[in-house]
Amino acid sequence: MQVGHEPQKIATGLWTSLALWSHDGQSIVVDTSMGLSVIQSDGTGLHDLITAKIVSVYISDPSWSPDDTKIAFSYSAESSNLDIYTINADGTNLTRLTDNSGKDITPNWSPDGSKIAFASNRDGQSFQLYVMDANGSNPTLLTSLTGQSYNPVWSPDGQSIAFLKPVANSVSFELYKIDVDGSHATKLTKIDEPGRITWLPDSSRVLYQELATIYSIKSDGTEKEVYFSLPNNKTDLISFCDPYFESTMPVLTPTA
Repeated sequence: MQVGHEPQKIATGLWTSLALWSHDGQSIVVDTSMGLSVIQSDGTGLHDLITAKIVSVYISDPSWSPDDTKIAFSYSAESSNLDIYTINADGTNLTRLTDNSGKDITPNWSPDGSKIAFASNRDGQSFQLYVMDANGSNPTLLTSLTGQSYNPVWSPDGQSIAFLKPVANSVSFELYKIDVDGSHATKLTKIDEPGRITWLPDSSRVLYQELATIYSIKSDGTEKEVYFSLPNNKTDLISFCDPYFESTMPVLTPTA
């Protein structure tokens, strides 16, 4: 389906807060807040990857590996803090990558699949961004900024990471970009009530959702443009936007 075409129903009776296309456009991982499931793009083959046994367990923030074989996510298990786990796309090989007294959330794979960026308050302070090897080894602090830093998203060329910083006492966030070596942290813009963020394939621009509008901004913070806007502020339909959002929000197949 293209922008402006009629949406196609994939499944019914499935409550979800987030759905993410695999990079090949064949599968969708569904975050139900009580677990993760995968369904084929034609609506068949729905199967659970992991399901919470008690309400207090948190399972969220799924992210496909570049080769679509694994999914990283945040998981509190039955008696632990939030940590980063991976699981194979067929539901096998659940693996814990982080284990500390803080909370580790919002994992995002590097384009080559060798590393995972995530947010953590493991140092007992505010959430900051970290990068670790895909097997959980060598966690390295990426940001040391005032306030909180969340939702890292790698650029397709692997050189930069975009992320969000909440504005104190506000519903607004600031959109930042930082080089993967931790240098050149740059504020790109301020966003009121943001949705998710992603990059254009050539890494020249960051796309972000603000209410019912998708904006595009250059990676140096200049030339902000409206990329796509829904009529009548219909934010419930914002998922029907563009295949560039293939790995960050519920959208059409990347191959459409």
